[in-house]
Amino acid sequence: MKILRQLSPFGRGLLAAVLFVLVLAVLLDFTGDFWVTHPMLAEVLSGTSLLLVAAVLVEAILAEQSARRWRSVAAFALDDLARVAREVWLNLTAPVDDRRFEPRPVSELRARWLPIEGQKELHARFSALLSDERGGDLYNRLHTMGGRTSDVLARWAPLTAAQGMHTTEIDRFANLHRRIVTTLRARQYQKAGLESPFKTPPPKALTEIAVDAMNLEAALTETANDLAPPNDRAPSTLP
Repeated sequence: MKILRQLSPFGRGLLAAVLFVLVLAVLLDFTGDFWVTHPMLAEVLSGTSLLLVAAVLVEAILAEQSARRWRSVAAFALDDLARVAREVWLNLTAPVDDRRFEPRPVSELRARWLPIEGQKELHARFSALLSDERGGDLYNRLHTMGGRTSDVLARWAPLTAAQGMHTTEIDRFANLHRRIVTTLRARQYQKAGLESPFKTPPPKALTEIAVDAMNLEAALTETANDLAPPNDRAPSTLP
């Protein structure tokens, strides 16, 4: 399956052609002594099959070489995306963390906010913060993080065009960036006294952004580890 995913559309077309020729040969053989009475056609089909198989093998080898060339670069890119995802949720949760000035490992913060009960607490704290003048600081932080996510996406988006690259995590990061932008636009409508087309309440939107960023950080780091050499692999989530 891995080799099949790395094949280009042309390579997949060749593979389909090989399977079609083989199925055709089997079906015709069941009709009787077809190949005995048509030896020239048998030679043409066998030669075509061998040629197509050779072409598929060459395509698979080239695709694997192309993916291998990009692998270390992709690992670094995904690590970079993971670092920015981490910045997003740390910056959003800092204003509502009553122990933010205490030296604590980030893993402890993640364990606090990521469970369902922690998400409910985070939502309640965002609601309380947005109800007074401190809410502006939260949106300023979100605006800064929107700039960070935009910059890192622009930096690594060309990787999505590399042959053999899997873009699921980059797509998820792009979705995170879009949610940040959407929440900021909803804030602009609110400040202007206009009805917003974005219906997700701000506390819920901010909570979802923070939780998505936590989960995305772990997924990005895991995928980066799959691509990186064994000696360069990081923990699934940073301490």
